[in-house]
This record gives sequence, C-alpha cells and structure tokens, in this order.
Amino acid sequence: MPFRKKLCPWGWLFPLFMALIAIAAPEPGWGQILSRDDLDKYFSPKPLPQFYSTSTDKNSFANGLWESTRDSFSGNRLLMLGVGAGASMLAHTQDEAVQRYFQQNQPLKGSERYGDVLGQGYTHVAIDLGFYCWGKLGNNERALRASKALMKGLIINALATQGLKYTIRRKRPAGDARNSFPSGHTSNAFLTATVISGMYDWNWKATIPLYLTASFVGASRLERGSHWLSDVTFGAVMGTVIGLATSNNHKKENDRGLQVTPIIGNGRRITILFSW
Repeated sequence: MPFRKKLCPWGWLFPLFMALIAIAAPEPGWGQILSRDDLDKYFSPKPLPQFYSTSTDKNSFANGLWESTRDSFSGNRLLMLGVGAGASMLAHTQDEAVQRYFQQNQPLKGSERYGDVLGQGYTHVAIDLGFYCWGKLGNNERALRASKALMKGLIINALATQGLKYTIRRKRPAGDARNSFPSGHTSNAFLTATVISGMYDWNWKATIPLYLTASFVGASRLERGSHWLSDVTFGAVMGTVIGLATSNNHKKENDRGLQVTPIIGNGRRITILFSW
C-alpha cells in the first residue's frame, strides 16, 4: 500500500485533538485572540520549545546596519544634519579666531594628547568589546544590544566621515593634510556618548560624563591644530545623529515573523500561542 494511504486513515486524529482542547479549555473562549495580559490572567505560562517559526531577525547585523544607515540620513535626522551643516557654516566665520585663541592660550594645558587617544577609533572599538563581554559574561541583554548598536554606529560613522573627508578635502589648520572636514575624533566621541546614553534611557549619571568627555575630545582637536571649529561642530552633530538612529533601532529590537509555541497552564489547560 502506498505510504500516503497508510497515513490517511489517521487524518481524523488532528480535528479530534483540536476539539478536545476546545472542550478542556472553555475559558476564555475558543478562537479568542488573547493579549499578553490575558495569558498572564488565565495561565501560568510554561513555554515549550517552538515547533514552528518563520521568524526573521530584523536585527541581523546586515539588516540592522542598513536600517540604521537609512534612519541616520532620512526624515527628521536628515533635517538635523542640515541644521548641523548650517551651524558649521556659522562656525566657519570664527575658524581663524578660535584657532588663534587655542594656539596662543593653550587652555587645555597639554592634556589635549588624552583627547587624541579618547577619540581614536580603536578606543571606541575597545568600549564596544567591553559592552559585549559584559553582556555575554553577565547575561545582560541591554549591554549586548548596546554593543551591537555601538558597532553599527561606528561603521556608519567611519564610512560617512571618511567619505566627506576625501570628497571635500579641506586643509587642516597645521597644513599637513587635506582631510580636515569633519573631525572623526569628535564624531566618534559624540556617537559613543549618544548610543550609550540612549540605550540606558538618558540616565544623567552616564549622559553628563559622556558628553563632557566628547566635548573635551572636540576641544583637544582645536588645541592640537588638527581641526577647525567648523570641523568639530559638524563632527559633533553627525556623531549625535547617527548615535540616535542606531540606539533607537536597538531599543525597539524585536523578532518579526510567525511563531507557534505550545504553553501548558494551570487547570490542565493547553494553549497554542501564535505570535507575529
């Protein structure tokens, strides 16, 4: 007898099984769509392994990188970048005066070399790895999300910064290169400050020190003669905008797709949870 004919006589078992579930669990009503609160009310959920899922993780690295890039340069954030460009143009009128002040007065008193280290890309990659290790070793989901958001932000920021540098080719104050605009150290510092602050709900205990540090990095670029005021201004705005996009995307991180999970509740009830 063909294989399918052997199975066909047992086809009536599935509707019988579903009918038994309907009889055994008349509350809150067969076929009713339950909210999360309803599940908590009627059941003490004990999820079993999912036996079917079409879920696709919208926050896979490549997909999340694309979404954060798109959000960084569209909508309200594109408007913010435009405002930053306008602020940079205003700052440009004071470039010479501000540069002259920093070179003559040296307000940071030699501490600008620390700003050079704090703004380097490898420093921010190290911070990202620190969050990753914290998340893995401490089973801290928020730290893992912060790590993913920061890494994506650093990639987007590096591509945008280097693209502008080698398109505009502005000469540095010291005249040693033509890659002054915008300041990559400053954009890195403000990106990291924004991502971490955003992922931790703008807690002032983290936000204030982070932005003070980022501002110090920007000032250090002026004192070292590496950048003009307008370079630092736009770098700060761009890092902040990209940081907002990446942190907001990862705070609402969630899987998309149909998932079917059996749940055993109190009173010998069984339900099947469909989520999407």
